[in-house]
Amino acid sequence: MYWDCPKCGAENSLDATSCRCCGYQYFPGYGSEASSRQWSRQLRDTLEKERQNIREDVRKGVEGALERSRASLDRLGGGSPATTAAENSPDPTARKAALEPESTPSKDKSRQP
Repeated sequence: MYWDCPKCGAENSLDATSCRCCGYQYFPGYGSEASSRQWSRQLRDTLEKERQNIREDVRKGVEGALERSRASLDRLGGGSPATTAAENSPDPTARKAALEPESTPSKDKSRQP
């Protein structure tokens, strides 16, 4: 396979970067140190912009999830952060105390020792 030179029309092999007849550079600056530095700089800048975009997307996603969670809690009657933390505690005693209804004093005090 070949590529045709846009300047003189000569056929050149696919691995050629310039025309064998007129010297037209099909890939101007290919292989030069300045071109490599410029390419590296552009790549670095592009990656940094993408990194910033990803961070912003993650931040927005987390904020949205928090807002939806808060709205669900409010709709379902809420719950104090302390209660929620106790309900999710790895300590079974704290979890049990948080999930049990508040105890009310017994009306029949005659049975108490």
